[in-house]
Amino acid sequence: RDLVRSRGLGDVYKRQHYQPHQEPRAAVDAGPSAREGREAPPGEEPIDPAVWRELVDLVGSEGEAAVAELVDLYLEDAMQRVGAIVTALPSGDAAKIGTAAHALRSPSASLGALRLAAFCRDVEDALRDTAAPWPHESIDQLLQESGRVTEALRRRRPSGGLG
Repeated sequence: RDLVRSRGLGDVYKRQHYQPHQEPRAAVDAGPSAREGREAPPGEEPIDPAVWRELVDLVGSEGEAAVAELVDLYLEDAMQRVGAIVTALPSGDAAKIGTAAHALRSPSASLGALRLAAFCRDVEDALRDTAAPWPHESIDQLLQESGRVTEALRRRRPSGGLG
């Protein structure tokens, strides 16, 4: 964490790559199929290459350790957020699920997991609307996509940095 802060990247982990109240680029670019209950097309990378490139460019040529640390921090945090969602599902605790989805959304977008960020937003929106049905499908999509993102980030993670 000190390395991330020393390079001025503390806010990168939390910043969004889309404006509030707008859909993430990948959800818009991919069209409705990206968010209408369909699985990701075979071979579709869960990390947006343009966002990832922007992150790598931001840290520069000596920043592999910083990128590795950002990935490590994200994976640690995402595991906690997804765990909170899974734990809250049996009791139907909408507040805990919504809070975890909200906390997962921005860091996911910051690392290029725009589809995951869109699913987080879907869950948040559905849980805010008390007249809407329980968002089973959106929660399932969020959980499935979080697994894909985790695998993709582990593959992309530079070898420098923490564990």
